[in-house]
Amino acid sequence: MKKYLSILVAVMLAAMSFTLTSCGDDDNEDEPENPEAASIIGRWNCTDVTMKSDFATEAGMQEGDFIQFNADGSCSYSEGGISYNAKYKKESNKVTIYDSNDPESFDIPVEYEIKSLTEKELVLFANLYIATWTGRFQRVN
Repeated sequence: MKKYLSILVAVMLAAMSFTLTSCGDDDNEDEPENPEAASIIGRWNCTDVTMKSDFATEAGMQEGDFIQFNADGSCSYSEGGISYNAKYKKESNKVTIYDSNDPESFDIPVEYEIKSLTEKELVLFANLYIATWTGRFQRVN
């Protein structure tokens, strides 16, 4: 009887070791699957804009406008067909644009949340205090 009990305990320990080692989580959520897909550098054309507000507001960037992110931290963009130059900073899933070249902006940065970023598509969201803005972009280059 002792022999069968020893065999049973050994089998149970072996089964438990397989169970405990096979339950590990090896997903690394901090790193994107494809590092190239995480790059915002390049030219993006605006294909769709959604503005939600309780007030009548003029949306800045509209369908047909563009934004160009450069590797040196500079960017250019258009609003209503008028081009502007600025600086940007990307941290995690946020992009902040500093309109230091526009004297009427008082250098107030606008922070955008990156809702989606793939090799071909970029979706940005901004809470503009009196409105929320979502822009969908397609990569040109």
